[in-house]
Amino acid sequence: MTQKVWVADTNFIYEGLQETFGQYKIALVSTVKQELDKHKTALSEELKWKARQANRFIFEHYDNFIHDTKEYNPEEILGEAYSRDIMDNRIVACAKENGYGILTNDLNMYTTAKDFGLEVKSYNEQDTTLEMYKGFKEVKLSSGELIEFNITSLGENVYDLNINEYLILTDELGNQEVFIWTGESHERVKENLRFTSDLLGEFKARDIYQLIAMDSIIRNQFTMIRGHAGTAKTQSALSYAIQEVRQGRNYDKLIVITNNLPAKNAWYNGWVKGSLLEKLMDSSIGNMLSSKLGDKDYVQDLVKANKLEIIPLSDVRGWEATPNSIVLISEAQNFNISAMQLAIQRIPETCKLIIEGDNETQLDDKSFEGLNNGMTRVSEIFKGQDYFGTVELQNIYRSQLARQADLMTRE
Repeated sequence: MTQKVWVADTNFIYEGLQETFGQYKIALVSTVKQELDKHKTALSEELKWKARQANRFIFEHYDNFIHDTKEYNPEEILGEAYSRDIMDNRIVACAKENGYGILTNDLNMYTTAKDFGLEVKSYNEQDTTLEMYKGFKEVKLSSGELIEFNITSLGENVYDLNINEYLILTDELGNQEVFIWTGESHERVKENLRFTSDLLGEFKARDIYQLIAMDSIIRNQFTMIRGHAGTAKTQSALSYAIQEVRQGRNYDKLIVITNNLPAKNAWYNGWVKGSLLEKLMDSSIGNMLSSKLGDKDYVQDLVKANKLEIIPLSDVRGWEATPNSIVLISEAQNFNISAMQLAIQRIPETCKLIIEGDNETQLDDKSFEGLNNGMTRVSEIFKGQDYFGTVELQNIYRSQLARQADLMTRE
């Protein structure tokens, strides 16, 4: 199957080309190269810097691109209303003539490309056409149909589920049953799951979605949990991990990988002094662990006892997770594709991996948005693998304040 070719416009080359390099087969047209050359002598220092950086990157990866030197006449290809004096029109004409897609961050070019039926993608967009895999399907049935399903359909994939995808069946009386499709049959999910430890007490599901998350954590080597603030993403993951580590079952240590950024539109109050552990303990990951586990002393005691390890993303290359560990990637919305790939590649067979985050409302840097988000890519790549499960938690339980505050960023 021939790989689709995409023509990149200038603003995508400035913001998107390096970040998504390798994901697309890209054609560079002469119009764009001319604009890059012009920007090297622009009045704006920022624009000059971007142009020089882009030209160097293209030079270093020259053979990875298609170099299209043809001049396209948009008036002939698109129509008389589309002047060749406008560079964007020439790029759209190139895509139209060759059947290319377009990579752009420019809204006008985006809509123009759509007008001509071209496939178009943006590095910065939150792609609303991409509905992330929730990890479950919900179906409403009558009581009779629910009974019939249990009798006749447990061995048939009647709802076209992926392997390890969950099925929530609800009848008109509100009765619910939850199954997981194993690839061979629907297996009923146990309703009385509990995670218990001396540090966190008992954690049990407050709704069907949390139950799915708990089952996936137990069942699968790799689980991804998504949800807004207060849905118990971190609590469910930590409750399981601490239970296993404290009771010495199959896992000896909890390892937390963090890309420790300040919250969006927030700044650090000066430099944090001390050792790496002290710096981490005074950061967001340290605050999270302290608030969940009791206080900083508990966290540091676990570290000293070799039951807990906190690894910054910046130190992950060359590192490998300790065998028989549970690895938690926390606040995973702040990982782009390459960072997430790097972290996952550090996990050996005997470890369990849990990713938790909110890549819908809690992104702390624009470089993690849209198609470059690591959680989004995980959803696409691992969906249907027999060792992977995921769930999008639906309900906020932290407080009525948290539930109301969630509405502040919704349309």
